[in-house]
Amino acid sequence: NSPVITPVLCGSSGINAEYGALDVDHLRCELDFTLSCLWCRKQERRRTSKGTDKMKALGVMLVIVFAVQALGADFSEYLPSPGGLVHKTCINILPDDLIEIKKGENDDHYIITEKGEIRVPACKHKKVVPRQSGWVTWAMYSHKEAISSTQSTWTVPDMPEVNHNQTIFFWNGLEPVSQMAVLQPVLQFGLSAGGGGYYWAIASWYVDDSGHVFVTKLLAASPGEIILGTLVQMNNGTWNVTGKNINSGEHVSLFYNNPHQDYVHAYQVLEQYNVNRCAMYPPNGSITFSDISVFSQNKKVTPKWVSKRQDLLCKENTKVLNETTVEIVY
Repeated sequence: NSPVITPVLCGSSGINAEYGALDVDHLRCELDFTLSCLWCRKQERRRTSKGTDKMKALGVMLVIVFAVQALGADFSEYLPSPGGLVHKTCINILPDDLIEIKKGENDDHYIITEKGEIRVPACKHKKVVPRQSGWVTWAMYSHKEAISSTQSTWTVPDMPEVNHNQTIFFWNGLEPVSQMAVLQPVLQFGLSAGGGGYYWAIASWYVDDSGHVFVTKLLAASPGEIILGTLVQMNNGTWNVTGKNINSGEHVSLFYNNPHQDYVHAYQVLEQYNVNRCAMYPPNGSITFSDISVFSQNKKVTPKWVSKRQDLLCKENTKVLNETTVEIVY
């Protein structure tokens, strides 16, 4: 059964309240999973620091909302992933005997296991919100050549004081030149396309803009434990994406092969869905990605991280302390 996600009003949630203040039935923000609110947040990225054409943004949002409603989409069928909202029929929970996921032709994928291969055709349901809709604050580094590996460590925060159907993702990851897909080891709290609940868990994910979602099983983690997220391209071109609990030694790995994609964008990210008050975040107030390394052609590079953020409910922001340490404040 699909988890029930409680919708949030944009205006009352503090998420881009200036748009919500324009009203128009709260911009019909009570679509399942606050669809239009997510579009508000995408518009926020495209605004300059000074000057805002609110009516233009409003018009764009209303066209999107009305058009999607006209198509009769049922947003209770969509779930959060660390790459946007995805239809539940597009979700692929990977088996334990996975060898690799391989990109085929015409947007097909193949799950290769010890028992054989499973064809996964292009998903019929495209993502209905921008890929970065849930990104709150992050650090980004773009390399001029293909990245061959990267890693980060971070500590599992305490449990949020308020649990009200929110989903929180902390992750490091890579995107290709097109920025239309993402590979990522992820620490999550709450329900997601991979499962979950009122606990912290790690999983490894591949999500693309066509709606494909591949995710390992979830591995529960406890506050205070250290997570190591690694992404390494092996000699055959396959990516090994692993989230490891350093304390327990347990890990979850995803193997993805697309020979036509170079991954050049590296990230450290806080992503969330349905957080409408600060107490829904962990009480720690920040999380630090440390021991960060980036390699290109198996040679270590010095990343120049650029911090990005949206001025949302809790003034979340990213602090680049040095090339190996990034702190995300929430």
